[in-house]
Amino acid sequence: MPLARRVIDVDAELGKKFDDSHEKAGRFQPRKASFTLPWRLRRRRRVLLFIVGAYLLYLFFKNMPTDLRPAVERYDPRFANPRAIQSPINQDDVLPDSEDEEYDGPLRFPELAKSMHHARAVTKRTDNSVLFAAADLSSVSDLIPLACEMARYRVNTVHFALMGRDQVSIEGIQRVNGISDEDCPVFWHDARLDRSASSSEGRLEDGVFFGIDYLISFLNPKVVIAHDDGFEENYFVVGIVDGTNWRGIPLISLPTKALSVMWISRLDSSSLRAWNDIHVDMLVHAPPDSSGSLKRLVDSLQQVDYLGVKPSLTIELPSQLDPHLLDYVQGISSDANFPLSITLRRRVSYNLTPEQSAIRTVETFYPRDLTSSHLLFLSPQAELSPSFYHYLKYTILRYRHSANAMNESSHLLGVSLELPARNPTDDTPFSTPSASDVPFFKWQVPNSNAALYFGDKWAELHKFLANRLAASGSELTERNKFISKKYPSVMEDLLELMRAKGYYILYPSFPVTQGYSLATIHNDLYQLPEEFQAQNVLADQKRGSHIENLENNPDEDLVVDLGSIERPLSRHATINPLLQRLPLQVPELEVLPLFSFRGNPVSQKDFDSNAKKFASEFSTVIGGCDDIPAEIRHEEPYTIDDIFCLGDDYM
Repeated sequence: MPLARRVIDVDAELGKKFDDSHEKAGRFQPRKASFTLPWRLRRRRRVLLFIVGAYLLYLFFKNMPTDLRPAVERYDPRFANPRAIQSPINQDDVLPDSEDEEYDGPLRFPELAKSMHHARAVTKRTDNSVLFAAADLSSVSDLIPLACEMARYRVNTVHFALMGRDQVSIEGIQRVNGISDEDCPVFWHDARLDRSASSSEGRLEDGVFFGIDYLISFLNPKVVIAHDDGFEENYFVVGIVDGTNWRGIPLISLPTKALSVMWISRLDSSSLRAWNDIHVDMLVHAPPDSSGSLKRLVDSLQQVDYLGVKPSLTIELPSQLDPHLLDYVQGISSDANFPLSITLRRRVSYNLTPEQSAIRTVETFYPRDLTSSHLLFLSPQAELSPSFYHYLKYTILRYRHSANAMNESSHLLGVSLELPARNPTDDTPFSTPSASDVPFFKWQVPNSNAALYFGDKWAELHKFLANRLAASGSELTERNKFISKKYPSVMEDLLELMRAKGYYILYPSFPVTQGYSLATIHNDLYQLPEEFQAQNVLADQKRGSHIENLENNPDEDLVVDLGSIERPLSRHATINPLLQRLPLQVPELEVLPLFSFRGNPVSQKDFDSNAKKFASEFSTVIGGCDDIPAEIRHEEPYTIDDIFCLGDDYM
């Protein structure tokens, strides 16, 4: 290519540098006119220019129009004032041709980056953040009180993201809902798209997905809280579910109004992360001669808010049962609108020994997941409050999954809904802590009326019973009985496990101190557990006459009266009224009062010492060990297998 046609690419900031530079030696320079050219060449050039000019004049006159109007008539006033110079039009900002046409352009979050940078600068990337998100304005208004209450509690750093169509400002939302930055210390984020009001559903859904993705990656929240599709727009629900799943962040989809779950404002972010990991299976043994008590229990279970899940209820039926009861349970099990998933199991044998009955009860349930699947053990004499499920969820999250309870909860076997009036070990009246600021206490006794057992602890009970059977041969060895015969025989095995491992159950004291009961145990229609009824009772008539003989014979060893205090149930659908009566800072697990299985207050040091002493004695007397295992003598935690010496052949 000739040097005169070369294009030199120079950075704009460096252009001046070359303007004043000297010409380089090798650079092309046009040749100067030469006055030494021959005369003939100059004459030929002039002739050529004359011919070209004459031809151009000919073309001009040949094509000149002859039908033009006068100049005055040709004037157009629209061109008198020329338009101002405009910047080039961005094709992405072109408005739709009609109101029906939806905008589907690139995603832009014009206000989001500023608030995210501000929040991160203030919080310094703390790891206790909770993110609320909403699109529908009614959902925004519903979630604001919960978010503000959580922020005022100052356990979590609270963020609130707006992701809807409406372009109401954050200040306007605060003004309408009667809040300010001072009384509601929430970090607000406007995560709405540009031109969201005219955006398509697909663009809005993508906006929610990427908006949540930006917020999660920038703020690092432990959990996201939003309403489900019963309250929110479809594009929002799809986008936020996909976004949180993509990031692996738990999403709490509230199926009810936020005011009914204000109690979650007292939970830390570590607790809230486990919200979706709690699964409760219920178990109840139906009595053989009556259906009234079980119907009362099931009716109370229908009035409960299960927070969008459908727990399982297993009803264990006796071999010979009331036909009305069979019709009833078959009816509710086939009802698609029933809030529980019903499983019916009917036994073949009706003359079980206490040991066989205990094994049967333990085998009825095994957790699908050791950390998240739990068993609620119910008596047919129980009646539950509509708020019992909220209470279970709160206590499980608070005392098993919170950051402060991670270590201490290893000794927590479960949570009782009932406050027993009597000690099940000796059937004597039990005195509960009377301080109004102590809503719970720890007690080393099991409960079969209304108590939840954690999945990993129930799996330990499986292992404990299996090892005990292996150590004693084909059947359980005789042992001292501590639990009253009013209660199922499995209570004895639970007590042994609790004493050997130093476990306890969380019991409520507020039925006495606050007059708020989650469960009441009725005395009417009570029947003794089948395994403790008279032997060889084969027919309904004999079972009926046996009960009459028990009532008429004062020397009979078995007791029919349950001796429960029937406390009035709370009819609230939520535990908000209960928590309003309790201290704002609920005591941690390690500072709650602790009672031994005999009902006496005991220190944690003595409690642990008693557990090691019992485990040592148990391992040599029942566990098959010649000497106390080293694992028990040491200060380190020991397992169920450490208590038994079964040899290498036992799996």
